[in-house]
Amino acid sequence: MTAKIVPVIDGKIVLPEELQSWAKSGEQLLAICEGDTLILKRLTPAPLTEIALRAPDEPELPLAEISAEVHRHREEKRSESGF
Repeated sequence: MTAKIVPVIDGKIVLPEELQSWAKSGEQLLAICEGDTLILKRLTPAPLTEIALRAPDEPELPLAEISAEVHRHREEKRSESGF
């Protein structure tokens, strides 16, 4: 475990250089705050094989329905990022 005192500048936490390699640029982190404690946890997507095992044994979706879902998801991500 590594413990460091880090500054907060303009509401942003600045990680020391030796901790910056821990989180890669563009990676998503989960921030959990409780009282005076802040925990950062790296979000790791589940492997596709694991996701496939969780999928229900239902007939495959039609291509048009899959396409509509992909477009809906992309629009949702664009609106979240402001693009």
